[in-house]
Amino acid sequence: MGKKKTDLLEIMSPSTLSKLNKNGTITTDTIDKICKFLDCKPTDIINYQTDKDRIDKIVDNMDAETKKGVFEKLKKSFMAGMDYMTEMPDDEFEEFKNKSFNDKKRETIKEMKKRTWEIANDEEIEKDK
Repeated sequence: MGKKKTDLLEIMSPSTLSKLNKNGTITTDTIDKICKFLDCKPTDIINYQTDKDRIDKIVDNMDAETKKGVFEKLKKSFMAGMDYMTEMPDDEFEEFKNKSFNDKKRETIKEMKKRTWEIANDEEIEKDK
């Protein structure tokens, strides 16, 4: 008979198992314990995905109405950011404006990825309820 996820409690704490269930961060020591327990290699149990891959997978599983809701939230968040920039004090805006284009682009992309991930996770949580 095969092993169940709960069998992993023999080698790890419930909090570590909870992290695994939520795709949380675990130590290489935990990976080593799992591999010994399952008699496998790390490449048998680990699948690397980029942020884009994870977001694409979440978006692909959304229905049209949910996608529209996510888009509206992103648009609202973007507009709020634009409003913030227009209301920024002149000295703060000059400092922002004088940053190199690449720094601003990197910050914007990083923030958009973070915000997209948060919204997508919120949608997944809502869908699970």
